[in-house]
Amino acid sequence: MYRKLSVAALLLFLFAFIFAGQPKGVNYQAIIRDDCDTPLKHRPVIMRSTFYDGSLAGPMLYGEVQVCKTDSIGLMHMFIGGGEKFKGDAIDSAINSPGPLFLKVEMDKMDGMGFVKMSEVRLYRSAIWGSY
Repeated sequence: MYRKLSVAALLLFLFAFIFAGQPKGVNYQAIIRDDCDTPLKHRPVIMRSTFYDGSLAGPMLYGEVQVCKTDSIGLMHMFIGGGEKFKGDAIDSAINSPGPLFLKVEMDKMDGMGFVKMSEVRLYRSAIWGSY
């Protein structure tokens, strides 16, 4: 009986270990505001996300564009990795690149002004086993 229970526990652990993995993207949230600092409610915005290797002046590894909509308080949520890519093969290759990784996020409020920089950050990665 003890042996069957041990084998079942081992199989369960192996199943969880095999199918666990790192996410295939990055969650991003922001409050979208106009020039007067008023939240833009229930409006579509175009978001452009780009990953750079080494620094923001380094080569672009991955880029994508998404159309997102703000909610009742102006909050926009997107999953970077789920948009329409314009550079790179897959977000996995950018996220798992060996060097320092930088993310630049830009927004177009669809007001004719084009893309405006929202953030530029260096991403710090967790250890692979930290995801389990």
